[in-house]
Amino acid sequence: MKTTFIIALAGSLLLAPAAMAADSGQEFVDKAAVGGMFEVESGKLARTRSESPDLRALAMMIEQDHRKANVRLAEVAKGETLTVPTTLDSPHAAKLKDLEATRTGFDAKFLAVQKSAHAESIATFEAYAKDGDNKQLKALAGDMLPTLKQHHDQIAKLMGNEEKTPKPVKPVD
Repeated sequence: MKTTFIIALAGSLLLAPAAMAADSGQEFVDKAAVGGMFEVESGKLARTRSESPDLRALAMMIEQDHRKANVRLAEVAKGETLTVPTTLDSPHAAKLKDLEATRTGFDAKFLAVQKSAHAESIATFEAYAKDGDNKQLKALAGDMLPTLKQHHDQIAKLMGNEEKTPKPVKPVD
């Protein structure tokens, strides 16, 4: 009995990382929707606050692309009977409030926040496109990746940093 339990426990621990590789469909929808709402709201803010025409153009592109993605996500989620959040979560609301309160150095702060947010989104979308549990959401995640990577690369360029989108990390066997 003890041996069987130990073997079962060891087996479940070995399989746990693989099972946690991608979010569930609902978790993906939650993260994608909140991230998309944040991008739209922070993009609107940057269009009014930035003094750089290049940054304002980037902010407009981010806002428009994420607005379209949010509509598509809502359509897919509705078809899959998943719930789409309609408000920002606490971390994203705090980031937006912090950006709104920024009086000097807005452009640099906006770019840093966007770079981090897009890197996080890319990782989430790549994981779901690869291992997600819902065919329609996997397709959406895969379709959105080029846009997210384009945004990330444009952000890096405006930061004076020509680094390319981070490559996915391969799991160690």
